[in-house]
Amino acid sequence: MIEAKYFSAAKQELCLSAAEEFFQADRKSLFHRFMPAEGGGEAVLLAIKLGEQGLAQVENMDAVFKLSFNDQGVMLELFPAQGRGKALDADRFAAYLRCKGLQNTDKALLEKLLERAWGHALIAPAQEEQIVDEHVLVTVDDNEQNAFIKIMPGDAGGKPLDTDTVRQYLTEAGVTHGVDEEALQRLVDERILYKSYTVASLIPPQAGEDAYLQFHFRREFSGRPKEDDAGRVDYRTLDLFESVSKGQTLVTRIPAMPGIPGYTVKGRELAAEAGKNVAMPTGKNISISDDGNTMTAAAGGMVVYSGNSVNVSNVYNVAGNADMKVGNIDFDGSVIIGGTVIPGLTIKASGNIEVGGVVEGSTLIAGGNIMLHRGMQGMHRGTLKAGGNITANYIERTTVLAGNNITANTISHSTVEAGNNLYLSGRNGSLLGGSARVSNMLSAQVLGSAMEMTTEIEVGLVPHKRERISFLQLELKRLPMEIEKLATIANYLERNPSDDIKKVSMRFTVNQSLQHNTQLLAEYTEELEQLLEESANAIHGKVHVSNTAYPGVRLTIASAVYKVERVSEHCSFHVVNGEVSLGIYEG
Repeated sequence: MIEAKYFSAAKQELCLSAAEEFFQADRKSLFHRFMPAEGGGEAVLLAIKLGEQGLAQVENMDAVFKLSFNDQGVMLELFPAQGRGKALDADRFAAYLRCKGLQNTDKALLEKLLERAWGHALIAPAQEEQIVDEHVLVTVDDNEQNAFIKIMPGDAGGKPLDTDTVRQYLTEAGVTHGVDEEALQRLVDERILYKSYTVASLIPPQAGEDAYLQFHFRREFSGRPKEDDAGRVDYRTLDLFESVSKGQTLVTRIPAMPGIPGYTVKGRELAAEAGKNVAMPTGKNISISDDGNTMTAAAGGMVVYSGNSVNVSNVYNVAGNADMKVGNIDFDGSVIIGGTVIPGLTIKASGNIEVGGVVEGSTLIAGGNIMLHRGMQGMHRGTLKAGGNITANYIERTTVLAGNNITANTISHSTVEAGNNLYLSGRNGSLLGGSARVSNMLSAQVLGSAMEMTTEIEVGLVPHKRERISFLQLELKRLPMEIEKLATIANYLERNPSDDIKKVSMRFTVNQSLQHNTQLLAEYTEELEQLLEESANAIHGKVHVSNTAYPGVRLTIASAVYKVERVSEHCSFHVVNGEVSLGIYEG
């Protein structure tokens, strides 16, 4: 802080003497400058006591001011800038005066003094001085994008600045948003006077995220052989399509977000641009949720994405042959193959399978029906398995299982099982060699051959149903004991309630298991009754031969066995008095 003062006297020499006396220094130790006198009045001297730096101390001195409180009033002294020094900062000066809280200030005199930028005058009547604490000057740019703070010095004995006080100044200046707490702390720690600190910045609006689609199926396929988790490559299963189930989620739309508004440092809201919406794909066999954001498959089948359209086809069409270019097929729906099926492939469909050409040494498994317009050459390794009917022109050296009926012109050297009837019709209508098991009836033109080929026929409960009966009987012994045990545990937990999370979880699990097993017991009981009734009716099974049954044919109806030992024509076989009887054709 410089030591400076104005001195007034009739003559300049008297001013210099007063300065020497006041500062207790000779005039060589003083920087002195006579100021212009007004209207021929007294001489006015600006005197500054020099320190160790000598004249360099004031060579480029910034303008400063000083307030003095005495019995005559409040004296303001303005000391002008020297050389390249900075002029008085009007904002800084005004802020200081506000902090001093002067009463009854002579504003006209003050303005005149500030306009002249030097001099001294009593600007207010005598009053008690308020000690100014260290304080700040807050400024905000025109667009309210930034707020700045300068630390202003306080009076001797004033309180040092702290972050809470700085925040209070910001609040009083209307700065409420985007405050940089780290900058506030740095400002207080550094305490560099008059340095401009950026303490708050505009919070820019954040545009809302655009809506987007999440696809829950693959849209691109390599066409190459698939590799399992163990790294084994199945060269017969190609990556050509993806099957989906009815109700499976296909597409989810993540809605557009509204955006987050921004704020100027004074809290003026800045509107944010909302995210853009995106249309859900259209298509066939799909269902859209009520909120329009979820697409599910309305049917099982193959999902295809093309041109912003999602289609689920429940029919997989192979126009030509099912060969190594097509590979194995596992499809939730029906499969139609226009050509042949080469050896070694596996075709699975939850619906029907239809083949226009020959099937050779492959496996066809359908949840519905299998239709072979030509036939099947199984090569002792092929399999036909259908939950419904199987129809073919011919079947050779194949394992055949149908939940309902099997219809063919010729079946030879095959293992056949029909859950209902076996029809051998057409030009030949023959069953040659192998074995055939049916639940109700077998109708054929020819059984066996003139070469007395061994041909096994069973009518009654087919093997897989007998296996099912054994399983159900075991389960119906086990389930009541399991239910009793669960009921005991459930009763104990009910009598001894607890909020312990493990016991609550156990009670839920036990009750769920009890309900599940009770339901299973009822379902298994009903199923066993139906199978036992079907088994009891097995004696009503029949075999009808419209042409010839040759020796080598062995028939079992229920538990009765009959061996054809001579050529029999136009006949039917059925059980009479516990034995298989040969009678006239009833077909």
